[in-house]
Amino acid sequence: MTITRAAPARAEAAWSTLAPLLAARRSVRLWSPGVGFDQARTLGRRLPDRPAAIPIFDARGRTTLLALDFDPQHHGREQVIRDSEQAAQWIREAGGRLIMDESTRGGRHVLIPLAAHIGLPVRHLRPVLDELARRLPTLDITPMTNLSTGCITAPGSPCKQGGHRQLLTPLSEATDAATLRSAPGTIARLSAVLQISCIPTKAAPAAEPTDLPLHHYEEEPAAEPSTAAAAVTSSSAALPPVILAFAEHGELPARRTRRGEPWTRSEARQSVLAHAALRGMTLDAVLTTLAAGHWPGLRAAYERYGASWERSLKADWKKALTWANKATSNSRLSAHQPKHTGGQQGLKEWLARAERWTMLCQLLDGQTRWTTLALWQALAYGAQLTGTTTVAHGRRWLAIAAGLLSDETVSTMLRVLRDIPGSPILLIEKGTGTQADRYALVTPRINGHEVPVDPAILDRTTIDPVHPAWSVIGLPARQIYEALDRAADAGQYNVRPQDLAEDTGMSPTQTYQALIRLAEFNLVDRGYGWARRTTRTLIDIATEHATDDLRAERIARHRAERQAWHDLLALWNGETTTDCPDTEQLPSDPWLDADRQDYLTSVLATGPPQTDELPHTPLGHQAEPDQHTVDLLVSLLGARVVQQTSDLQLL
Repeated sequence: MTITRAAPARAEAAWSTLAPLLAARRSVRLWSPGVGFDQARTLGRRLPDRPAAIPIFDARGRTTLLALDFDPQHHGREQVIRDSEQAAQWIREAGGRLIMDESTRGGRHVLIPLAAHIGLPVRHLRPVLDELARRLPTLDITPMTNLSTGCITAPGSPCKQGGHRQLLTPLSEATDAATLRSAPGTIARLSAVLQISCIPTKAAPAAEPTDLPLHHYEEEPAAEPSTAAAAVTSSSAALPPVILAFAEHGELPARRTRRGEPWTRSEARQSVLAHAALRGMTLDAVLTTLAAGHWPGLRAAYERYGASWERSLKADWKKALTWANKATSNSRLSAHQPKHTGGQQGLKEWLARAERWTMLCQLLDGQTRWTTLALWQALAYGAQLTGTTTVAHGRRWLAIAAGLLSDETVSTMLRVLRDIPGSPILLIEKGTGTQADRYALVTPRINGHEVPVDPAILDRTTIDPVHPAWSVIGLPARQIYEALDRAADAGQYNVRPQDLAEDTGMSPTQTYQALIRLAEFNLVDRGYGWARRTTRTLIDIATEHATDDLRAERIARHRAERQAWHDLLALWNGETTTDCPDTEQLPSDPWLDADRQDYLTSVLATGPPQTDELPHTPLGHQAEPDQHTVDLLVSLLGARVVQQTSDLQLL
């Protein structure tokens, strides 16, 4: 196919029709030579005079557009054509609608408008994007993974090399696709077409699990498993038939509560979530399943909550996680304990598994992920000090060992992490009195399968507390700095950011952000495509920012808080005789003897006041009210003035 520059009229028609329908926000970014898409303006129907890109994600970080960008830079235009046509075939097999256009340089965009009003976060799309990128060498998924700047040039937009993007899909068909959009569940069906499985196959038990994919169920009856979309999460069996009947069709199970009352929709929906949690599903997986339209019965059970239905479902999900955790606690503990051999090597293996689990867990992202890694480090350090695989250190101790985290953050993260199915920690004893909660360090699982030990992570794992300097720099940069430190000595060799991202499991965006942060503290030198560690150390940062003093102040505060708590416990237990040790007891008579006698002598010497010093108010009478008071009573309360003898009375 020979590409020709689209006529301005056709480009104008494509832009004015499709750009407003595809953009996630009413804005557009304009390209400037040597700078990029740096200028933003309001999106209009008039065709811009330079390359213009529409935003992919809305203000919440969600999208209704799957934008595939095929770049000919490394593999040529012919490979772009093959890859884009293959992607289009898979999308059509999944029942999706698509729009395809081409630039004057030979690059192509395949745009899939997803169901309206069901915006998906990028983590729901990432498994599909990663699999497509693995199979299609010219596909660049960067625009779909950048929430803040993710954008795509729309059909009809001017190209950098001149001309305009030519619409390969007929305009009428493209308009229908952008207006009618793809049916709900397109992403789930596409993952089935690509045969993305969330369960490692038995043929390759040592393979590392990939990022958690979309969980979905087939739309046909369970008795006819005809497609790969029937894969479940962590169990080879789907939900129990009566529970699945409610999830799919809203049929209430013929069961009764402990009080003997028939189940309502409330008990039924809670049962669906509890069974889903027991099988290793995540909250995101449940929401994706509902968005795909596979559990309409469960979705209908939340209709009564209106726009806040998702908030109600999240509250129910917390209860389901608690139940699932209790239901599996005994089996998890007995199954995991033999896996630990104790000692330094056993703890290193646990920490390596925990780090891998954290990078795979969809419930953890952003700052939460780096905080979790620091907390694992503190728990492993505490276990090393005690020589066991259980830890009973309080939140204050863990906060210090995790790099001066706040005490509240440690408490919150422990509660969240222990409730996630497959978590590396298991609460085995609730703390009472002066004893903290006791956690067992168990083998983490994803989808019911043990997270394997990554040899690369194991080799670099050390059991040490987190350096307090990271409380100033920020935990996200810690992984990159340690990777640089392992790669080469200070100031000797350059390392590519791509290698750092691969070594740490961080995304390219996270890697560059961490390098920028480290450069602000002069811990790294960086340039285009390289970075290296400087001779400055964490000790220098700690000295400049007095983190040792902050640590000492925190420890002193913790000691005071512990002592106050111990004193209060002693008071509750009757181990102290002083009810209020810091309160000075007051005498029952505040007067001293000499002062009391002087006061009485003074009063008796002067005697009572004279009669003319008293206000003249005859007994049994009240002073006459002034006119202002009378006016207020009449106007506000409706009183009537009655003249009786010489007294003024109000009725």
